[in-house]
Amino acid sequence: MSLRLLRMMVSDGLVALLRGRGLTAAALLIITLTFSVSAVALLAAGNLAAAVELNSRPGVFRVYFSEETPDSEAAVVARRLRARDGIDSVTVVWADQARDEFLVAFPEMSAGVALLADNPFPPHLEVTVADAVAAVRRRELRATLGDEEGVVAVRGDDLWTRRLLELAGLIRRAGLATGLAFALAATLVVAGVTRLSLASRRDEIAVMWVVGAPRAFISGPFVVEGVVLGAGGALLAWAASWGVFRIASVLADAHPLLGFLALAPLPLSSVLFLVACSVVAGSCGALLTVYQAARAH
Repeated sequence: MSLRLLRMMVSDGLVALLRGRGLTAAALLIITLTFSVSAVALLAAGNLAAAVELNSRPGVFRVYFSEETPDSEAAVVARRLRARDGIDSVTVVWADQARDEFLVAFPEMSAGVALLADNPFPPHLEVTVADAVAAVRRRELRATLGDEEGVVAVRGDDLWTRRLLELAGLIRRAGLATGLAFALAATLVVAGVTRLSLASRRDEIAVMWVVGAPRAFISGPFVVEGVVLGAGGALLAWAASWGVFRIASVLADAHPLLGFLALAPLPLSSVLFLVACSVVAGSCGALLTVYQAARAH
């Protein structure tokens, strides 16, 4: 295919899209709305995984004592744990310190805490496991921590970190799956647009067939229309996800639940995935319709 023929096909395709501006806008809107769902899902998955990685402490366990356990016993347990293999450090967090740390993290709860006659926060130990310790060994250490004198509970980030990362992976897979499903919807949308475009140019195409115009010259502009519609819809969906990210960034302080959408925009790999799906869908929809028209002719 010569460069001149390619330029003519691209030019004819763009002119056809501009000529049917209303139909083009409607098709772009439908493709954008469908792929925006996938884009926002991928944005949420990426930010959830980033939030977990940023805030989790998988090698740290909190060892809680009963209210009757004296501070001296907690200190003894701390010294004993420091001597264990695989434990990097042990920090004693006394009840007053635990309350102060909670109020720093959640200042909006200060009024409720002030109403309590007694300090509701028990003393605990923060046990940091060495980085070289494998995950299986960390679970074994956690189980043995509960056997110490006066210990009533052992809490760690390993479980919820793993669960949240699994949730992020599930959301990401759902976003990819919906992207592929919406590609089929985009194919149908572009096929419909191409069919209407073919109908409006029926006489012109008939003349081309009669004079023996190359098939690529006849079908090329419609493929260009499909590619432009697909790529345009995917890029607008990316822009919508960017808008969600910016809005979440502005509102994150007032609405903390939006914070997991405000860590990072949609990554380039996800954008390329959406554009690739949409471009393939658009070109396939156009080619399918042109092929059916050629067989009928």
